[in-house]
Amino acid sequence: MSHYFVGGIYSGYLQGASVKYTVDGTEITFLEGAEGDNTFELIEPADHKDLFIKYDFGMVLGYGMELPLENNLSFTAEIRSETGFTDINELGWRFPSTSKGYRPTFNTVLGVKVGIVYNLFL
Repeated sequence: MSHYFVGGIYSGYLQGASVKYTVDGTEITFLEGAEGDNTFELIEPADHKDLFIKYDFGMVLGYGMELPLENNLSFTAEIRSETGFTDINELGWRFPSTSKGYRPTFNTVLGVKVGIVYNLFL
């Protein structure tokens, strides 16, 4: 069995988006949720992708184990974290709050990856 660490940067491209607001267990509309303490008029976008920037990049860190099975096959298990460096809210859709100020949004992922690997170059 071998152990390994993963580290580096990632880049991502926005494929789709949806926004849902829930207050005290009740789903409310986009405009009800976005208005809050805002003092300006809001119009719901035709596509929720317009609320976010199209590209993101960040850092990846992880730890994994590889267990050889037979010939060129092995089983892998890995835990990894990905954290974005950029505020993903589109500039035109950043909603300032009079009581809390603007709060940026970042992509963050914590996950477990398992798989079977076939090594072509052994």
